[in-house]
Amino acid sequence: MSSSEGDFSFRCNCEECRRLWHEYAGATTAHIQLSGEQDGLAESGNASASGLDSKMEAADLARSSARRAVEQHEATHDPHNPDQA
Repeated sequence: MSSSEGDFSFRCNCEECRRLWHEYAGATTAHIQLSGEQDGLAESGNASASGLDSKMEAADLARSSARRAVEQHEATHDPHNPDQA
């Protein structure tokens, strides 16, 4: 996605765009937090990081899925008309 396409989402007056971006942001935040936990456990040599692996996989899947939903929804809009709802 180009930066101009991404800018469209934030200029768009579409409730669904805002909802999908909010979901994507939440999924990304969760993924980053789990990644930080996993890195901390690895640095400390704690073997219990394996329990986090399945959570990381689920978080990665949720983040990717949310991103695809944003992209698919954005494709339904005219990028030259950000007021389109």
